[in-house]
Amino acid sequence: MRHIAEILTENFSPERIEQIFKTGFDLSYDKQTVAEISDSLSDEDNDFINENGEFSTELRLFENNESRVSPAFYGLAGEIVKAIDPHSEADPIATLVTFLTAYGNIIGDAAHFVAGGRKHPARIFTVVVGATGKGRKGTSLAPIRLLFKAISPEWEKDHILSGLSSGEGLIYAVRDEETRKVPIAEGKGIEKEIVGYDIEIVSEGISDKRMLIIEEEFGKTLRSAKREGNTLSPIIRELWDSGSPRTLTRSPIQATNAHISILGQITEDELKKDMSNVDLVNGLANRFMWFMVKRSKFLPSGGAFHEIDVSSLVNKISEAVRFGTAAGELKRDEEGEKMWHEIYKPLSTGTGGIVGAVTSRAEAQTMRLACIYALLDQSHTIKVIHLKAALDLWQYSFKSARYIFGNGTVLEHPQAIKLLDELKHRKEMKMGGMTRNEVREFFSRNLSKEDLDAILEDLLSNGFIRVEKVRLPGRKRPTQKITLLDLID
Repeated sequence: MRHIAEILTENFSPERIEQIFKTGFDLSYDKQTVAEISDSLSDEDNDFINENGEFSTELRLFENNESRVSPAFYGLAGEIVKAIDPHSEADPIATLVTFLTAYGNIIGDAAHFVAGGRKHPARIFTVVVGATGKGRKGTSLAPIRLLFKAISPEWEKDHILSGLSSGEGLIYAVRDEETRKVPIAEGKGIEKEIVGYDIEIVSEGISDKRMLIIEEEFGKTLRSAKREGNTLSPIIRELWDSGSPRTLTRSPIQATNAHISILGQITEDELKKDMSNVDLVNGLANRFMWFMVKRSKFLPSGGAFHEIDVSSLVNKISEAVRFGTAAGELKRDEEGEKMWHEIYKPLSTGTGGIVGAVTSRAEAQTMRLACIYALLDQSHTIKVIHLKAALDLWQYSFKSARYIFGNGTVLEHPQAIKLLDELKHRKEMKMGGMTRNEVREFFSRNLSKEDLDAILEDLLSNGFIRVEKVRLPGRKRPTQKITLLDLID
């Protein structure tokens, strides 16, 4: 059966659809939109920081006289957030992200798009970051769980876990069946011989490998990942990539085609304290999308979402879940393909430094989000509106990452940013790195040895530079060479 969205877009113009349904969303592709998105994905502007140095970007949930609803709240996802919002102190972004993460998990990994020969299911890792401990991050969770419990009590009860502490434990939760070959022997004594083998089940595996990991204290997860010998970080990375991790130990354990989604909650201070510099550049951080959130309102008597009739919402989500479970491969339609070609370069180029490392999977993250928006629309094709919704949410995540991990919030020494900018400039001009003596000259030899050591340590510990000893022509002793660190995928 063809979905109504496909029929409408084939027979009516976007303007007519908007007029009929008053969606407030622009369904068309235009180069101005692409240009605006491109500009927002650079590291030139700071429009997301107010005069007090606070994160100030917001996505509009309700239309007013000044602006329309933000594309991120398009479709069924936006409808659900709007129904919950009057009854919750949570930031609408936190509610939206929680719903998208949960939906992407409950449908499994059958629905996917293909990029570079790799399958990307609707599997996303997200973290909502509150400026303080009173940011009401956790209040976004209860109403979403209530809805999914009505749809699938079994999934809500058995497939939502917490307590990430080791990679082995994570694999075990979605482990494969473990078997061994048992010899079949015939005869007795010296005439006894092995004539074949039986397969014996040593440990039963997990047949349903959907798992939504919710970590309301995500700082504990980061601290566990930092412990020496802990395999949590590489296992999480492999689960995002392929869903088929394994340990290379004496008693290996593996999971094949696991579908694990992760939703974390943490304060800004905790995140900066617990996220190791290694994790920022080794690919753990860029598997996650980061979202700054804040308390949306004060409800002294609490909300009453549990008292309202949600049957219509439950029916709509149920239909979208049934569709997503069996959808298979999704592809962009013709207009979506045009828009993707325009936006691909700015998404791929990104920015530099730690922010670049944290956001370097922009293309895949955006397409995974677009895939979810399309599935919620019960569409086999990813259309312009789905890309716009995904890009709107990705832009918000990008700005959140810039605010959290940007140079000004990571580096402590006032001169470290100045040296970092010079190293970036030299790299762009293909001038290479700098010797320690050249760094002294750059600062007009006005720095003490202690200050210079502090600057280099600040850049080194935050993963920006590499310091190595090199032997220059004509010199007997080696000298220090400072170069920008090549970020690891």
